[in-house]
Amino acid sequence: MFAGLLSDDARQLYEALLADASTPFVPPEAPETPALAELLRHALVFQTPAGSLRAVSPAAALRRLLLARQRELADANRELADRYAELERLEREPPRAAWGTGTQLELLSGSDEIAARLHELVTTARHHCHHLRTNRRGEDPYGWPAPAPEAGVRFRAIRTPETVAQSTGPAAGHDRAGSIRLLPGLPVQLTIADRVALVGIPSMDGGALLVRVPALVDALLDWFELLWRRAVPLDPPASAATGGPSSAQLQVLRLAAAGFKDEAIARSLGRSTRWVRRQMESLEERLGATNRLTLGIAAARSGLV
Repeated sequence: MFAGLLSDDARQLYEALLADASTPFVPPEAPETPALAELLRHALVFQTPAGSLRAVSPAAALRRLLLARQRELADANRELADRYAELERLEREPPRAAWGTGTQLELLSGSDEIAARLHELVTTARHHCHHLRTNRRGEDPYGWPAPAPEAGVRFRAIRTPETVAQSTGPAAGHDRAGSIRLLPGLPVQLTIADRVALVGIPSMDGGALLVRVPALVDALLDWFELLWRRAVPLDPPASAATGGPSSAQLQVLRLAAAGFKDEAIARSLGRSTRWVRRQMESLEERLGATNRLTLGIAAARSGLV
């Protein structure tokens, strides 16, 4: 009758008190047992004026237990309703609220968090590591350069002239032959390590998006390859035939053909603007050009760019 409503010990004690109603039960002076405390809590026993305990009738006991269970269920239903309301609020929030650690899109904020994640991506790469480094605000909030990838990892970076000028040496510790190219006006900071990409968000101060969605990572890799083909190698090109432009002049020529201004070329090569202009004048004279436009045409016809 009381199964599921009382513990076994409390039920047995109640049945014993009910069976021996003619024998008064005097509770001990010691602390109440758990079974007796349970019966008292549900008001299934009462104390007589003489100080003894007697059990209420089974009908009264069952009614009180059912009312107690009804209150418990009502409380549980209210809590459940509150939880569902919280669920509905979370489902109405923008997708950003669902981005968290371990998901396919993770929104990062703060230079420390981004630098730590960049370090993790680069040092754990096993196959390839591609990087776009821009410097739109005169600072690098993404913690680059990170430690160089392992020797067996294919590393390529496209950088703006400003970032080269700020580095110690042409590649700041990542100077593998042919691994660095230059391109002005890179729109975002980007690192792709194997199947994960970290994309800077220019509209957020120090924000970045970690991408693990395979289709998006593939699209970013394709975009990197397009930029790589447009970019100019930082390494000095091989000289032309004897009597042709020098390696330094060829490098100046190719940077200029990629759209770099004289000041940007100078910063990229660690030279002065005056030195760059002297090289351009020498090239114009060597190729029989009268200005920068005719120089570009002559260089293209000669296969120099």
